[in-house]
Amino acid sequence: MQLPPTNFFSTAGGGDDEVVVEEDGERITINLDSDSLLSQAARNLPATLLAWHYRSRHEALISFSNAAFYDGRLVTIPDKQLDHPGGEAPPARADDAHAGFTAADALLARPISLHRIGDGFYSERANAPEARYIAQAVREMLLRGTGLSLGIVAFSEAQQSAIESALEALAAEDADFATRLEREYVRGDDEQFNGLFVKNLENVQGDERDVIILSICYASNAEGKMLMNFGPINQRGGEKRLNVIFSRARHHMAVVSSIEAEAITNVHNDGAAARRAFLQFAKASAVGQSERAQ
Repeated sequence: MQLPPTNFFSTAGGGDDEVVVEEDGERITINLDSDSLLSQAARNLPATLLAWHYRSRHEALISFSNAAFYDGRLVTIPDKQLDHPGGEAPPARADDAHAGFTAADALLARPISLHRIGDGFYSERANAPEARYIAQAVREMLLRGTGLSLGIVAFSEAQQSAIESALEALAAEDADFATRLEREYVRGDDEQFNGLFVKNLENVQGDERDVIILSICYASNAEGKMLMNFGPINQRGGEKRLNVIFSRARHHMAVVSSIEAEAITNVHNDGAAARRAFLQFAKASAVGQSERAQ
């Protein structure tokens, strides 16, 4: 359930096993049959499930992938402390001066936190308010000096760029944050690189951090219309991309979203249905509704 070699963001066209998709005026090529050593071996060798899950320090961080993609067969370690129910926070606004403080509090309170952005909107394949909110959350996390490593994952290249730009803009007006951010980008722990990264769903496989901040990105546009153009998630194998994204965190995962799960209506598509289900799971987990999450 991991990603095969992919050239989704490539603009080159061509072979029989490729389709060219046009989204928002951009032509992108999807390789339907990218090959790998794994797929070659699977044709001729017996398969064994590597069931022991080692990354997540809280069972909630892997339980969705375990249920949705592995039929519950992964060996996980139950949380030693059950969640206590909590209230659902009102939607945050990226233009709130205290957004970063509130975001860090919510992020550190639970293994999975859901951050609803009340002023988010989708334009040119990005969501600028979500990007600004994430930048403020990163600033607050670095200011607190928790020592937790950080990774940010976006659902598109455009949103990845928007988040990078938001971090740069915040650093330009805050010299202390600029210093902390630069130090975090090149951070190493135990002689291994463990720095802050901002990546998209196509290139985050293999990475892990203590804290993962996920930008859902998709939302209504300026006219209030919600489109179901979810890029590679709508394509064959989209659920594998989601599995990769949902399983990167060691201690905390913050899901930043401008929409409720019910806004995703093309549930006939496996990838879109999994994204909707994950948002429902994240919402239940964030308020301590363990039975509903299960």
